[in-house]
Amino acid sequence: MQTSKLTSKGQVTIPLEIRKCLNVRAGSQVGFDILPGGDIVLVKIDTNKSMAGILKDKIKNTAPVSVEDMDKAINSGWETYECD
Repeated sequence: MQTSKLTSKGQVTIPLEIRKCLNVRAGSQVGFDILPGGDIVLVKIDTNKSMAGILKDKIKNTAPVSVEDMDKAINSGWETYECD
């Protein structure tokens, strides 16, 4: 596991091995996502791709979902999330 310290400004340096793996450098955009269990995921944001393009293969053969079903799924994930 790679580690880094948090500065007084809330900043962290992404370790070199992780930067190489993500192919990011100064000026690259990264995103953070909080998973229901509390883990944080760091991803490279590819500004040349649209979100629809990123998701098209994942949603190709799925039935439409109602807004209510989406809300239920979102809420069930957040029910177990605690951030101190």
